Parts: sequence; C-alpha cells; structure tokens
Amino acid sequence: MIVAKQQVEENGQEKGIMYVNADTGELIEYLSFDEFPLAGKTIVLNGIDIDFKCKTKELIERSGAKVAGSVSRKTSFLVCLDDTISAKVTRAMELNIPIIKYSDLLNMLGNK
Repeated sequence: MIVAKQQVEENGQEKGIMYVNADTGELIEYLSFDEFPLAGKTIVLNGIDIDFKCKTKELIERSGAKVAGSVSRKTSFLVCLDDTISAKVTRAMELNIPIIKYSDLLNMLGNK
C-alpha cells in the first residue's frame, strides 16, 4: 500500500495532516494540529545517542512530525539533550531556529 500525506487547510490556515491510501483514497489517519501540536513540524535531534535517538524518533513520528538529520530553514526546532555547542546548534542559531531541551520535547509529546 502506498500512503499519501496531505495538508488539510481551512480558510487558508493549516488545520492538520491527512494520510490516505494512494490507490483507493481511503483515509488512514488524520492528525489535527489542535490535538497534535507537533504534526507537520520538522525536528532535528542533537547530542542524543543512537539507541535513544531511535526511540525518540519513533515518538516524534507518531505525533505527526518529521525527524531530519541536519538543521535547515525548514527545521521547526532543534532538540538538545545538553548545553553542548555543536555545529547543529550553531547553524540553528544562525537561522533563528528555536532550540529546546529534551524535557520540553517530552512535555510537547505528553510524556512528562
């Protein structure tokens, strides 16, 4: 099955993301931005070991967000485990991308 991702808009404002079966048009899942505030966002993780990163990535993707490997203008925010200054942190600062702590991400995901 091929899944298509579509932005849902109402009066010119993004309201959520809809996942549909590309072959049949059948709705698979709808994520409202009101219920899933991370839906549609692009998140970059920094300073998180590979096992921990895999689990975190899964949580993020279940919330409707995307995990990217590097910071770009499309990045919604950078998540850091500690206060270490890295190339990702420097790039996020150059682009005025919000930098948040891992605990803040967990709060956003509802996993306090």
